[in-house]
Amino acid sequence: VKRFVFAASSSTYGDSQSMPKVEDIIGKPLSPYAITKYVNELYADNFSKTYGLETIGLRYFNVFGRKQDPNGAYAAVIPKFVSQLMKGESPVINGDGNYSRDFTYIDNVIQANLFSLVTTNKKAINTVYNVAYGDRNTLNDLMRYLKEYLSARIPETITLDVLVQDINNLPTGASVTTERIKPWGTAHAVWCAKDVINDDFVIINADDYYGKNAFKSAAQFINSLESKNTYALVGYNLKDTLSEHGSVSRGVCNVDGNHLLSIQEHTKIGDIDGRIVDEDSNNELDPDTIVSMNFWICNASIFEYIETYFSNFLNVPENLEKSEIYLPFVAQEMMVNGLINIEVIAANSDWFGVTYYEDKAEAVSTLSNLTKQEQYPSPLWS
Repeated sequence: VKRFVFAASSSTYGDSQSMPKVEDIIGKPLSPYAITKYVNELYADNFSKTYGLETIGLRYFNVFGRKQDPNGAYAAVIPKFVSQLMKGESPVINGDGNYSRDFTYIDNVIQANLFSLVTTNKKAINTVYNVAYGDRNTLNDLMRYLKEYLSARIPETITLDVLVQDINNLPTGASVTTERIKPWGTAHAVWCAKDVINDDFVIINADDYYGKNAFKSAAQFINSLESKNTYALVGYNLKDTLSEHGSVSRGVCNVDGNHLLSIQEHTKIGDIDGRIVDEDSNNELDPDTIVSMNFWICNASIFEYIETYFSNFLNVPENLEKSEIYLPFVAQEMMVNGLINIEVIAANSDWFGVTYYEDKAEAVSTLSNLTKQEQYPSPLWS
């Protein structure tokens, strides 16, 4: 190892009243956590001088960003406030709320880490740096801004719950001693919503565009549903779901009329010289084949089955480190066991998403055109 870039912390400044915070002026640590972060800096300095190891410490200031857990033991205030406000709750502020923080967006943190890894400036080595936005906001100001921002975008008629797929959320009586980093899969993500859903519901990918007609068809299906044993899948033609920039993974549906018989996962489908091919088997696929884009219509009965499925999955030691439970597999097993029927609903809509970085420009352009054509309103809520 030639260079070691490590996470330091703004907590190192402790009781220092100096403003702005400058790397060379710190106070006494105010918590055991702050002590450990300062000790890390001392160790790094010692290893640099003793063994010649290049080190750079980055003192992060109140980092926030995408997919940040609002419920963890070390939850930052911004995701916590957002989660509470979106559920109609009042955020809790200790004290008068007039104390300030420097809130730092995650992209700035990533940039600082990358620069630290690749810098060739010898003067930048073996030191510590603040990673911060460079401005102060009180918690009262933050709460007011978030409330105004969110209330303008979410109608009062919509109830929103923010949930986190916590890998420690396991069935009662289950325990996992193996170290686990990856989430447990899409079926587990759905199961995590069991405490807030008690009726029919729709599952979609948050980063896909499904089209207005797809949602209308889903609503019509739910409103006309007579049996709780009937689920549905909104299907798209394979040819309309490919990327120009590489192969894609798709669940190919075997359909009899409008009834789903099975789903087969293909992990590498691409357009080769005008032919749609499963690149693993080199078999050509029908362009009009119906595929799943993870637009499911279920009801609360699925939660109990997922819990049993998940418990059985956890009893297999080989599954514990990296394997996942997938929603299509759970739904298909329920169907095979005669517990449910699954209807396939034609989307009658365009679909697009971002599989590769290069897909982003086209997605942005398509959304812009839909907005200009007044098919996709801006602002979305009015």
